[in-house]
Amino acid sequence: MQPAEQLRAMIQGRKVAFIGCGVSHKQLIPQFVKMGGEVTLCDQKASLEEFGKTGEMLKELPIRLSLGRDYLKGLEGQDIIMRTPGFEYYTPALQEAGAKGAKITSEMELFFEFCPCPLVAVTGSDGKTTTTTLIAKMFEAAGRKVWLGGNIGTPLLPLLDQVSPEDVAVVELSSFQLISMRKSPNVAVVTNVTPNHLDHHKDMQEYVDAKRNILLWQSPAGKAVLGYENDITRAMAAGGVLACAQIVVNMFGSNAEHAKDLAYRLYTVAERKGWAQEAYAYNALFIAWPEIQSRAAELQATKPEQMSLFE
Repeated sequence: MQPAEQLRAMIQGRKVAFIGCGVSHKQLIPQFVKMGGEVTLCDQKASLEEFGKTGEMLKELPIRLSLGRDYLKGLEGQDIIMRTPGFEYYTPALQEAGAKGAKITSEMELFFEFCPCPLVAVTGSDGKTTTTTLIAKMFEAAGRKVWLGGNIGTPLLPLLDQVSPEDVAVVELSSFQLISMRKSPNVAVVTNVTPNHLDHHKDMQEYVDAKRNILLWQSPAGKAVLGYENDITRAMAAGGVLACAQIVVNMFGSNAEHAKDLAYRLYTVAERKGWAQEAYAYNALFIAWPEIQSRAAELQATKPEQMSLFE
């Protein structure tokens, strides 16, 4: 099944709420209606007339409207909720809908979920637009078809049926987009992290955690490019070892040596079967074992303060 068909299968017959009708949503709303979704638009605007030309388009569509002061009531009973990056993820009404089973997602999250080509994503407090643009231009100069999106370029999910596996998608991501993402790109770039948008984040830690999300879901074959001169991004390089240490503490406790033996056995099996990526991952775990074991002991001794970083 092609990616666009997979998206259609997910939308068809489902109740889908869109929060806001910005650049990407005004393209996706008619597309989701065409795919068979039961669409509700939730917006603070009091009437369709306030949407201007977009309102004329919306009037022609068989959608439900939840407008005005109580617009978030439209989230009740939905299967899927499309969040715009400007809408804060931890808004109580949104979290309540998620707790009741709604899938909370966004244009960029769904593109990551169904994109058939390699993904390169850039984030950072400064320099991300320039970096994203330069990467896209380099791929174009190499003869690749590039899909530029995220904070710059064009909404990519409406173009999913045009993306082929030979292409490459290059996207710029903000902390507002990353805070709820559960999939990482093939190549993740973090230029730097400095205090920013703290009027929209609970605190600096939430902002840093949102940025770190670009790395957390990478496969063993994924690549990360981190700004070395920035203390926070440089520290992100230790995330792999720390994550392994937490796994050791949580799963093996005092029998951590069994994890080392398991890693080595898995490496030999993967190598024998020709599973290159798996062999690399297990071998890296085995080689790094002294540092991992040391960090595991430190984390166990300082629990829960250190461990809370990974919860």
